[in-house]
Amino acid sequence: MCDVRRLLKNCLLILCVCILIPAFGSGAAELELVQISDYTANEFYQGLKIHNAAKETNLPMSEMIDEIQPNKPYDIHAIISGKGDDAVVIGLFTNKSGYVSKITIQGNAHSGIALSTAYKWEYVVLGVLGIDDATDQNFMSFLEGQNPPFQTAIWNEQSNRNILVEHGPSPTTVNLFYIRLTAYDQTFE
Repeated sequence: MCDVRRLLKNCLLILCVCILIPAFGSGAAELELVQISDYTANEFYQGLKIHNAAKETNLPMSEMIDEIQPNKPYDIHAIISGKGDDAVVIGLFTNKSGYVSKITIQGNAHSGIALSTAYKWEYVVLGVLGIDDATDQNFMSFLEGQNPPFQTAIWNEQSNRNILVEHGPSPTTVNLFYIRLTAYDQTFE
């Protein structure tokens, strides 16, 4: 349990750092970063449970752990999947209106089980965001051929948002692999 708490603590610290990293260079200033979802953290958590079962990934998931940060722009809500070195942490960042703005999925970069679990959670998360299952499956097939670090985007027709998906080592330690999802109001040129 100590390893999971340490992983969660490190992930929460890294999550806070990650929200400050710009997605692109100078071209990003023209695009507007928008909240990724119109769901609250609790609604998103319920969506994760539903899509986890519907997509038959059947990944374990903890109750949501809330970290309210009064003097920061985002509150963090974490869900743990798995145990020990194979655990993955899903981080939901909510704006002060309570809606999910950014999402991260992090795990041990040296655990094949954690990496596989992270990609499965990405598949589930995209479903909750409204990406239809056929598009979601095609997107995940595309991701399998990529070598981190990389970033790509997928247009969300349902919410009219461009979802930027970044894969790579954590910016603060190579021991953590992360997937970061943010959204913009238009496609990238």
